[in-house]
Amino acid sequence: MCGLHPARDAEFADAIKLVTGNYEKINSDQPLVVYQVVSGASGPTYLFLSPMVSLKTIDEAPARGRAIRESMGEENAATMLKTSAAVTAASESFLFTLNPRMSYVSKEFAAGDLEFWIPKPPPNRNSAGIDRAPRGSAAGGRTPPAPKP
Repeated sequence: MCGLHPARDAEFADAIKLVTGNYEKINSDQPLVVYQVVSGASGPTYLFLSPMVSLKTIDEAPARGRAIRESMGEENAATMLKTSAAVTAASESFLFTLNPRMSYVSKEFAAGDLEFWIPKPPPNRNSAGIDRAPRGSAAGGRTPPAPKP
């Protein structure tokens, strides 16, 4: 999340265009999406979202940054860094995880990765790894009473 000083949006947009253009130029396989917050944040605020398959993506960020700066050229990279420092009032980084059990997505969306969004239940096994009957299958489909304490 990046908060800007008032009235610095145009300069920020130019710097972001330079970065995203070079991001595509280096054929980065790491997606990056930038959203402008229009309500609920003080002053001009932008969110940078970059999904990760694993935390290894964070480890690879410095190399990606070097490649982008090299792609920009020394002068453009220096201008972008100077502009970024001048227009940025505050920035924060957050790391989020998605839990499919806590998410409600459409069937069409889930179809993009069924293994993640609709995982198969684990086999019904005891601690010795032996399959056991699902609860309620004994005694003619009735659930046996719980043991008394």
